[in-house]
Order: sequence, then C-alpha cells, then structure tokens
Amino acid sequence: MPYGKVDLTGDGRDDYIIDFHETECVGRAAFFCGTGGCGLLILVALRGGALRKVFDDRVREYEILSGRGASDIRFVLHGSYCGGHGNPSCEKTHRITSEPFKFTQPDR
Repeated sequence: MPYGKVDLTGDGRDDYIIDFHETECVGRAAFFCGTGGCGLLILVALRGGALRKVFDDRVREYEILSGRGASDIRFVLHGSYCGGHGNPSCEKTHRITSEPFKFTQPDR
C-alpha cells in the first residue's frame, strides 16, 4: 500500500502519502498503529511549492481509486465511523483536493 509520491489532486504536482503501517517503535507498539488502524498523512503540493497537510488520522487500509483529475481514495476505518463498533470496518470514499478533511464518528 505505500505510495509515497503521487499526483492526487490532478494538478500535475507531486503529492505525498505517508503510511505508518510498517513503522515500529520499540517499547511502544501502539504508537503508530492500534485497533483503529495506523497513522496516515496526506500532503498536497500547492502552487509555489508549499505542502499542505489535508489528512492526518488512523486508517486500517486505503486504496487510491483510478480516475481523471483529482483522485478518490477509499478509506477503511474503525467501525465506529459508521455508527458501529470495531468490526466490521467502515468504508468511506473522499476526493482529494487541497482542502483539509477528516472523518467524524456519528453521535450515538
């Protein structure tokens, strides 16, 4: 799943996915990963070369869905994001732009 450098916004500039699924911290096993998944950062390039963090949360899995222009990413999240519990997982899809986003858990 690690993608590294990829154009997610469809603007021809390199964007970045930083996936902590295979990162280990001796003595702190849950630092990067837990029941909600592992840390995932998405940084998009702006005009002028600056990077903007648009996503920073834990995900169980993700998949970049093919398409023209901006990319959609399918995120597999902890079941609580769909009003459930840990299992089954919850799937959400989001189109990547230069605007930050996050997933929220519904009120119970």
